[in-house]
Amino acid sequence: YGEKGLRHTRNLINANEHLDPSNLEFHNAAYIYFHAFQKRYEKELIDMYEQFKESFPGSEFSEHLQRPIYEIAMFHKKADKGFSDKMLLIENYSEIESFSELISRFNGQKVFIGLWSTTCGWCKKEFEYNEELKEFLSAENIQKLYISLDRDREDEQWQNMIIFYNLEGYHVRANHNLRRELNSLLSINGIPHYALIGENGNVLIQKTFRPSELAKLSDQIKEIK
Repeated sequence: YGEKGLRHTRNLINANEHLDPSNLEFHNAAYIYFHAFQKRYEKELIDMYEQFKESFPGSEFSEHLQRPIYEIAMFHKKADKGFSDKMLLIENYSEIESFSELISRFNGQKVFIGLWSTTCGWCKKEFEYNEELKEFLSAENIQKLYISLDRDREDEQWQNMIIFYNLEGYHVRANHNLRRELNSLLSINGIPHYALIGENGNVLIQKTFRPSELAKLSDQIKEIK
């Protein structure tokens, strides 16, 4: 199963060394399927799937693995195209230590903030409503800022997901100090979490409705105008 330095590969090598051979086909298929189903789109799983087919030719499990592995391949094919001109990483994002420093980049504009991470399934579900949200925010002259709570080791995955989900707007991946201040300022109990910031950098709405609740979100934002 390829290079031992890869996390999933290492796990399957250990399984192959210690499990009864009669259990390996089911174990390896279940392992690959489970991690593919997490939609973290880990490229390592593609190679593992190819190795699985070689190790267990004619396995009935190969058909069930085909779809999630195809989705991973399509993820990386799209990510390889790079950012569009509407996907904007805030310069030196990893060095932004405070909320005031971050929001000052918007020069007196209202900002709709969405907090998310690459491991958050509900966050990705909300991305399905981005087109309608974009139209609404544009009509209200409100900027969109995505704040990722991912750690440093997820930087590449974070940027790939911006491309894959076509997240047009501004982007920052918060460091420890900024995450801590955001948690306090916005009373974050979980993600996805959305908030509206005023022209002066003040918090207008600490927690808004989600994009999937656009009618309620629209009324909520328009009430404070």
